[in-house]
Amino acid sequence: MLPTSAPEIFRQLADKLTCVSEEGFFQHLVRSLTGILGVDHAVVEYVDSRQGTVSTLAAWSQGEFIETAPYSLQSTPCQQVAEHSRLFVPASARQQFPDDQRLDSLSVRGIWVSPSQRLVAAFWGLLR
Repeated sequence: MLPTSAPEIFRQLADKLTCVSEEGFFQHLVRSLTGILGVDHAVVEYVDSRQGTVSTLAAWSQGEFIETAPYSLQSTPCQQVAEHSRLFVPASARQQFPDDQRLDSLSVRGIWVSPSQRLVAAFWGLLR
């Protein structure tokens, strides 16, 4: 059963991250989040607003790490978060961001994106 309260989610996440080295932190974070939250994909990204680009620090998709090239911030969920704070789209994320080819290639239905200063953590997938 998936946790439903923020304290339980953070407790489980803290348990999983206590023995992780600084070097593998983001990889372990995305992998742990997919299991705890029951989503298909999780990514941690760095947004460079000056250059208008997004670089992936770690990405976990359907049971494996994936590599992604830097991409344009324009017309993406990260752009909306950079301009307006958090973003939650429970369904139809691909329709809301039709120019974001990554959403389409991963068959994303719903997304939650939350900023952390200039680091944007995006948890992508079908949210249950």
